[in-house]
Formats: sequence, structure tokens, C-alpha cells
Amino acid sequence: MRRRIVWSLGLALTLVSQSQAVTSRIYRHDAAPDLLKGETEQVVISSRGSLQLGLAAQVLTEAFDQVWSVNSIIVHGGSITFGTSPNGGIYRYNFGTLTQIYPLDVELPSSPFDARYDSNDLDQVSNEHVFALGTDMTGRLLAGFSGKDCRLCRFSSTGVEVLFKPKDALYIFDIATDEAGNIYLATGPEGKVYRMDPLGKTAQLLYDSRDKNILSLAAGADGFVYAGSDDRGLVYKLKPLSPSASVLYDSSKPEISAVLFDKDPDPRTRDLYAIATSAKVVKTENEFSASTPLPGRPESSKTEPPPASDTEGGFKLKIANTKKESSAKPSSRPAPTRKRGPSETTSTLYRIDQGGYVTDITSKMAVFLCLAQMEQGLL
Repeated sequence: MRRRIVWSLGLALTLVSQSQAVTSRIYRHDAAPDLLKGETEQVVISSRGSLQLGLAAQVLTEAFDQVWSVNSIIVHGGSITFGTSPNGGIYRYNFGTLTQIYPLDVELPSSPFDARYDSNDLDQVSNEHVFALGTDMTGRLLAGFSGKDCRLCRFSSTGVEVLFKPKDALYIFDIATDEAGNIYLATGPEGKVYRMDPLGKTAQLLYDSRDKNILSLAAGADGFVYAGSDDRGLVYKLKPLSPSASVLYDSSKPEISAVLFDKDPDPRTRDLYAIATSAKVVKTENEFSASTPLPGRPESSKTEPPPASDTEGGFKLKIANTKKESSAKPSSRPAPTRKRGPSETTSTLYRIDQGGYVTDITSKMAVFLCLAQMEQGLL
């Protein structure tokens, strides 16, 4: 027994002796300039001062020319196609190379996804935004152009074909296709959903909501179409060829930016995922960042900031999801006033099962704009 005690004490003394060589220090950072003095490594620092482990990421390309934002992404085979603003540009990324496929004036190859398209048939106008991309039943690329000339176009080996120009619409926010190949469009600022036949020959108004915009669409295997609205945060359940609609879920946040069905092999057990968010947090974050003094920038607390300009680089960017002045449709019910508390999150991902039960999957202080699924999980 004595030997065991002595051995234990000796081990303890050895550990203490080794630990004396380690010096620990505690640093406290309570302002943005303190954090800017160092270099971050595998860590993300938010504007609110929170620290999170950084995710592994790879920059695919920085070769976008005169592009302000990437609005939509679609993966088709081994290629990734991007819809951008403000010039209505569509780009394809494949094997490490970025190629602009619209608008360009070049000879037409035979493959629609490996092609650069002749844009002589369509006006090359500025201030156009590609918020929505999709494919038809044969795999041809569909693109929704938002702006003064709002239209749905289809890309094929023969060029670019205008399929539909919705009335009273400036924006096409989403494109969805059902199992029969019918094409559905989410539009704004009148909050309408259109339905087209698989060939894109005829179009009809499926639903006229009281919301400003319909931001997202998903076609279910049950024959219904599910739509996410702007301003009131509603998830609609639409029945094709029927003028009525029911509200599947009423979120506390104003925007349903994405809806998506999972890929369960059994259609009867597929769940619907929905993102509820509020882009207003961007304004709050910008105001917070502007009020924080940064090294090298003089403080001007008494000076009023100059008015924001509507033009930049010769283009006037028309921001979607903004209220129309006198022509906007009044809502049947007033939107509830929601005050955002300090602990309230900006975006929430919900799962809605076949029985209509809603589960909160995750919430973050970030604006979630789109949703996709891979074998590894949700993106």
C-alpha cells in the first residue's frame, strides 16, 4: 500500500513540475479596433462581437465582370449556373472555368449548358436581375429576368426563346416544376403565381395573393404547390386549376425566402422545409457597423451622412420587395407590428411534416436566402 501511495505522489509531483513551464494569459477585447489588431485564423468574428469556428470554404471564382450580386444558383450535371445583377448576366462554372453564357454575341454550339448564346433576339438592357433559374422537363435552362421587361426565357441549342411575359409583374423570384413538367412562376410586386404547360406554350394565373411578392415555390408530389410570401410571412398551399388557397403556416417573420421538399423516396413521407427571415436586419447591422469607430477613419458624429444615391456606375438599381407608393394592393389584414428584441434571431429553418406539424430546426442571426439539398444534408 505504501508503494502505491508514494508512486501516486511522485506522479502528481511530476505533473506539477511540467505544468510550471506553461504560462497562461487572458486577453480581453471589448471593441472592434482591438480585434482588428490581430489576424483571425479559422475563426469568424461577427459585427456583434461573437466568435465562431470558421467553416472550410473555397472561392470558386472572382472573375465576374460588372456583377453586383449573385442571386440564384442551379446545379445541372457537373456544371453550376449563376444568375446575377444588374445586367441580367448568366454564367456557367465548369472544370474551374467561368463562362458567360448570356448576354454574348457568339456562334451557337449544340449543347445548351456548354454554350454561349446569341443575344441579338433580346435587347441587351441594363438594370436586369436574374433572381430565378430552373430547368424544364427536358433539362433545358429556364431563367426569369426581372426588370422593366420582365420575362421567362428558355435556353436551347437554337438560341434564347421568350416563353412568357407576365402582366403586372416586374420580378420573377422563383421557378418550380412539378412531376408532370408544368412550370410555376413566383412574381412580384403583385404577389401572383402563374402556371405554364410543360412546353411553355400557354400560361394562366394560378393564384393572386394579397401580398406584395411571392418569393419561393415548391411543387409537391401530392399535386399541390407551396408558395412563400413576402411582408406577411405566409406559406400557402395552392391547388392547381383552383382559385382558392389555404395557409399552411404563418411565420412570425415577414419573408418566406425558400421552400423545399426533401428527397425521401416515398412521396407520402416527404417533409417541407421553409426559411423564414427578415432582410431588415441588414439595415440594423449596417447602422451598428457605421457607429463603431475603425482605425484610420475619422469620426464624424455631428456630421449628417450624405443622402444615398440611386445610381452607381450609370445603372439605377431597382430594389425588389419595396412597397409601391399608390398602386400597391392593400392587404386584407394589417401586418402585425413586431419589435425585434435583442435575443430574437433573424432567420429560422422550419420543417413541416405531412400532418402539418411544424418543427424549428435551427435559428441564426443571419439572412437566409435560398435552400438546397445534397446527400450530406441541407444547404
